[in-house]
Amino acid sequence: MVDYQSWKRKKINITSLRLDTKNPRLSGFGDKEPSQSQIIEYMIEHENIQSLAKNIANLGFLPNNEPIVFKENGKYIVLEGNRRTTACKILNDPELVSKSNKYRTYKSIASVVNNNLVNHLTVIIASSREAADVLIVNIHTQGSTVEKWDKTKQDRFFYNRQVDGETIETMSDKFNLPKSAIKDSIARHNFFLEFLNLELDAETRELIEDETKFSMTTAERFYKSRRGKEFLGVSINTNGKIQHNLPKLEYQKRLMVITTELLSNKLNSRTYGDDAKQKEYIKSLEDCSEFNYNIPHSKSNQLEYEKSLSSQQINDDSKDGVTEDETKSNKSETSLSTTASANKLIPPKAQAWKSGIPRIDTIFKELKDCNLSTHFNAAAILFRSYLDMVVYQFLQKKGMIEVLRRKEQQKIDIENKKKVDRVLNLLQEKGLDKDLFNNTEIKKIVSFKTGVPEQWIPSLRQMLIFITEDSSIIGDSKLNQALIEYLKGKDEYLGHQDLNLLVHNEYYIKNKSELKKTWDKLYPILDFIQKN
Repeated sequence: MVDYQSWKRKKINITSLRLDTKNPRLSGFGDKEPSQSQIIEYMIEHENIQSLAKNIANLGFLPNNEPIVFKENGKYIVLEGNRRTTACKILNDPELVSKSNKYRTYKSIASVVNNNLVNHLTVIIASSREAADVLIVNIHTQGSTVEKWDKTKQDRFFYNRQVDGETIETMSDKFNLPKSAIKDSIARHNFFLEFLNLELDAETRELIEDETKFSMTTAERFYKSRRGKEFLGVSINTNGKIQHNLPKLEYQKRLMVITTELLSNKLNSRTYGDDAKQKEYIKSLEDCSEFNYNIPHSKSNQLEYEKSLSSQQINDDSKDGVTEDETKSNKSETSLSTTASANKLIPPKAQAWKSGIPRIDTIFKELKDCNLSTHFNAAAILFRSYLDMVVYQFLQKKGMIEVLRRKEQQKIDIENKKKVDRVLNLLQEKGLDKDLFNNTEIKKIVSFKTGVPEQWIPSLRQMLIFITEDSSIIGDSKLNQALIEYLKGKDEYLGHQDLNLLVHNEYYIKNKSELKKTWDKLYPILDFIQKN
């Protein structure tokens, strides 16, 4: 049981609170991570922030509404209370929405607010994102007075947890929900994404994203029925993933018709109710000459969808808090990752890398083939291992491991001298003549570590710091600086400590977007290592 009472409260400047990019309220972004400004724009458009801002302006920020946050990479991420925090951010600084058609309205509301009431918020600091998840799911699904998540938001929550590496079994135990319910939820979101991936005009897309106008419950009734599955040529596996048995073009034709029928309310609980109604409805679809019913269903068609998914380009250029000019200037730096598929880490440009060491090359091949959506944790751990091994081989071939060994011996000698001096000083304090003792005797008596073990291997951190300290190894100040920044770590990508935590800490969770940005950061360095 989580001890929520132990969670601390703290007053934090509103500008230091980051809206959660994984908030289940956010739809339409797919696997892309929205920026802070994009989240605010979305909240204004879809989450009735104006009404909430008016309430806060009139009543103040109620004391039982403190946001729940988690400190991640030095920044406070709002896990619960993103609507309230968004409203307060706008009231504190209406210029955040200067491009919105509601700018004047928000500016008018903000003009009557005492800024001292919204520029600092008291927040509750969760012990971990995982512990907060359990509480948040209950808040939004189990009868709390907080606005309930609709089906789409609940589905997105569980889908995101699965993308981040949690299994349906783990979520079932954590949230005390049946595995079948979580599987159905993930399947609904997968179908929701397939609807959004159709060639849609902006108006239709907006309607699909609106839960009140596009019923995923009715869609689910259709695709889960025997006749619906047969018409679409789909099945759902145990993880809530969609198996396609028709060619993509034919499937999307059929799915587009279902989209139109759902939006026009021709497909609803009355027209697709009992077995007789379902049979009648499917018959009306079969009369449509647009479809080719001579195409046989085959599981091999799934390969086309996987290849299509692999060819999608990612767009991770937009970073939280990055201006338009900065984004433009960064495009050349991020273009390396955009040549890789959305669910793969290694871009084609790097896929021919060979180290000459069979195991390293095998790890690289497995990393290259890893699907980040289904095996993110495996990819992160493989990447950490690959980095360690290839850096070691690079330094070994340059004769630098022996230099590192000597540096380690120097550290041991310095530490031993400090310890010996402390012992001699203690003896002197006790009235003994320290000249009666020699260093060798003291080291032997207290069993000091006197030398580097024969099988000593430097840690990855030691090797990387060594490289940054000797400018002649890389010989490029920009590459050196990039490596220094990686060692420090920043929240938009995984730093060295993050990769270590992913390997050793079972409660530490990150996502594929951050891993891909880490690849961007380290690619020039790895490329240099491969060429040298």
